[in-house]
Amino acid sequence: MQRPDDTLFHKFQSYFPFCCVDLILIKNGKFLLVKRSISPYKGKLCLPGGIMRRGEKLEAAVKRIGREELGIDVEIKTSVGFYEKIYPNRHDVTHCFLVITKKGKIHYDYQAKTGKFFKNIPKETAPFFKKMLIDAGFS
Repeated sequence: MQRPDDTLFHKFQSYFPFCCVDLILIKNGKFLLVKRSISPYKGKLCLPGGIMRRGEKLEAAVKRIGREELGIDVEIKTSVGFYEKIYPNRHDVTHCFLVITKKGKIHYDYQAKTGKFFKNIPKETAPFFKKMLIDAGFS
């Protein structure tokens, strides 16, 4: 199922929360943060993630986000937990997963043009994602 057009998307977010997945991609003891090109969190360091689609299971959503946002196939190592954020115009409930690259080389989509692996959580990280990284064992 594809994402609805922007009009329907904005109408939906006025009434219902979004179910999302966020990925903590790990490599050599470091984690990936991307610099967002769009709202929410435009210009901030964030985890790659996205909204689930109707009929999509969590594992399938994680794999789709890995392919669409990072251009790679990912393997789930563990679930980190679930988190909730209420924005002025949107309500997200997200499931966070620790993942590794199964196949491919990272390239970014329109949502984030750049990314970098970190050993420690940078101060520029959006607060919503800091909690997920801390719960995954990073500081």
